[in-house]
Amino acid sequence: MRCSVFIFIGLITFYSYAQTPTTNEQNPFFRQIQLAFTQGSSKEIAKFMGTTIEIKLNEDRGNFSKNQAEIILRDFFKKNPPKNFEVIHQSESTEKISYLIGNYQSTDGIFKTLIKSKPGPTNQLQIYSLEITRE
Repeated sequence: MRCSVFIFIGLITFYSYAQTPTTNEQNPFFRQIQLAFTQGSSKEIAKFMGTTIEIKLNEDRGNFSKNQAEIILRDFFKKNPPKNFEVIHQSESTEKISYLIGNYQSTDGIFKTLIKSKPGPTNQLQIYSLEITRE
C-alpha cells in the first residue's frame, strides 16, 4: 500500500511537471517580433505597437507615436542591417506585462534589446517600450 502511494505521488509530480511550460518555449507574439527583427522590418514591428511607445536608442530616449517609431526603427535598420536576432530571455509578470531580452546582431555590431509589452484595448499584446543599446 505504501509503495502504491509513492508511485501515485511520483506520477502526479511527473505529470504536473510535464504540463508546466518551460522558459524555452517562446510566446507566439515574441516569435513574430523576433522574425521582424531578423528581417529588419520596422513595418512588421510597428504592427505590434500601441498608439504610443517609449523608445530608447543608445542614449536617446523619448515617447513617440506608432508612425514616428516606425520611421525611427526604419532608420536604425538602414544604418545597422540585420544579421540575426537571438532571444536571451522572455517572461511575463503577474500584471500581464511581458518582456523579451534579445541580442540584435547587425553587420556593424551587437545591440542588447529589451521589448516590453502589455495587453491593449482588445486584450492583444502591444509593445509599449523598446530599448536598443549597442554592446
